Amino acid sequence: MENKAFDRSKRFDLLRLNKFYLFWCRFFVDLNALNAVVQLFYLQRGVTLSQIYFLGIAFSVGVLIFDIPSSYLADRWGRKNTIFLGVLINILANGYLFVARGFWPFFIDTFILAASYSFFFGVEDAFLYDNSKEMKQEGIVIKTAGKYAAAGRISKILTPLFGAIIAKNLTSLQFDILLFINFVSSCFAAFFAFKLTEPKRFIAKFQTQLSIFKDGLSTFWNTEALRVFALNKSSIFIASFIFWRFYQDALYTRGFSVLLLGLIYPVSNAILVSVFVLAPKITEKINYSLIFNSVVYITLGASILFILTDFKLALYLSSIILLSVATVRDPFFFQQIHYRIKSYNRATSSSILGIFKNLSDIPLLLLSGYIASFGGKWIMVIPITLSLITIVFFRIKPKYIVLSYNED
Repeated sequence: MENKAFDRSKRFDLLRLNKFYLFWCRFFVDLNALNAVVQLFYLQRGVTLSQIYFLGIAFSVGVLIFDIPSSYLADRWGRKNTIFLGVLINILANGYLFVARGFWPFFIDTFILAASYSFFFGVEDAFLYDNSKEMKQEGIVIKTAGKYAAAGRISKILTPLFGAIIAKNLTSLQFDILLFINFVSSCFAAFFAFKLTEPKRFIAKFQTQLSIFKDGLSTFWNTEALRVFALNKSSIFIASFIFWRFYQDALYTRGFSVLLLGLIYPVSNAILVSVFVLAPKITEKINYSLIFNSVVYITLGASILFILTDFKLALYLSSIILLSVATVRDPFFFQQIHYRIKSYNRATSSSILGIFKNLSDIPLLLLSGYIASFGGKWIMVIPITLSLITIVFFRIKPKYIVLSYNED
């Protein structure tokens, strides 16, 4: 009995260390010194503004190809192994950027990065949730989710500003320094991924990959709330993503310095970290439906403002807002979605939710690239349209909200 108690205690300690390792793995994977000037980096390396949007298509196609297979792998081979593989692919993607020049090399690199994203971020949620469940801490999932979402954002508070200072003259050598920082950061992430301990997956009986997929697909199609959550979240994320592909060149050509561009990321990510850390307290004070739906109206207002004004302060503040809205609701969506999905196929079901976003990305990014070829700020018509569609068709109703965890 003492040995069993000792083994359980040791197992619990290993699972508790997972929180530390996964936090730092996420921190270093998300650390990107290039973010504050990435569009300017593309332009300097021979990619046009329209082609920057087409690079997003490579990412969406890559995620569509790799997301479900990576989730199968996670459910069968293990969460830890799949996460580690994703980080190794991330190292490859960052290394390839040193030699990439022109549209097609960047298209290939973006496709590789999509594979890394699928193998890491597509599985990370499942790892986190099942780790909490084995520790019997699933009831505080929103608090835990907020912490790990914050990990990725903390690395983006100072790093982009540091990157903007290094690349202030936008020279090739300065960009290479930023690429080297990203490469080393990915190597650190691999170390922490290797240290993870695989949590139990709570499978009641053996199921084939096909039955796991069918069950996940059935869960999605038969649950109205999941469909609305996915489409609401995806629409606003795409609206923010389209703006992200556009804003650096738009502000730079209007007289904003590289240093000012570098300040946008720290401010927007500081906002996100605050929301992620305070997520449990926020839900105590504010109605869930208001949290979800107010962000959509804020996106609409900021997008309209960016089109109508040339006042620099308004452009700057609306940029910060539009970069924040993409993921500010993530801990709340994480809780609501995962309360409805069985543990054993959590990664697979999460991937199914992401399919709609990536399918929507492709035509919208094609349209964005076409509009961007004409120049100007009219690309913002797409975020405005997406916000209006979300308000009319994908509003989060109170009946969709689950307030407590129910055992699978």
